[in-house]
Amino acid sequence: MPSAKTVQALATALRLPADELLELRWTADAARTEEGPGRPVKEWEPHDLEVHPAGYSTLAPDSTGAGMRVLPGYVRRAHGQVLESAARDAAAGRSGIVVLVGSSSTGETRACWEAVQPLAGHGWQLWHPFDPTRPRPPWTNCTGSGRERSCG
Repeated sequence: MPSAKTVQALATALRLPADELLELRWTADAARTEEGPGRPVKEWEPHDLEVHPAGYSTLAPDSTGAGMRVLPGYVRRAHGQVLESAARDAAAGRSGIVVLVGSSSTGETRACWEAVQPLAGHGWQLWHPFDPTRPRPPWTNCTGSGRERSCG
């Protein structure tokens, strides 16, 4: 599915009414039924994604009385700011890649978790690094070429 910005640029280049093309895009987007890889960011719990405290886990009371694991407060560091910037760029339609390397329990996964939280309110999907369990990579459902790709 092309972005609204791409449809607008296409309409301008072809001297077509942008409103009509955007309406077609929105109609087609609403009709999509196949889900892409992963699930919405807002549906994940940090522990589902292997986000854990560097030391021992703390339990906080929950509605069942059994307790739930809680993460300590997050201290933003330079690498977290780089990840957050990359997430903002992605949300704005600018692609990129960031490789984060560190020893065990130094905060790489937590920094990634914190960086994607602002995307939750925009319907972004996230999949676990150990997924997909099916024998094909997640991008096999993607169409398009070059910088314009639609997945799902």
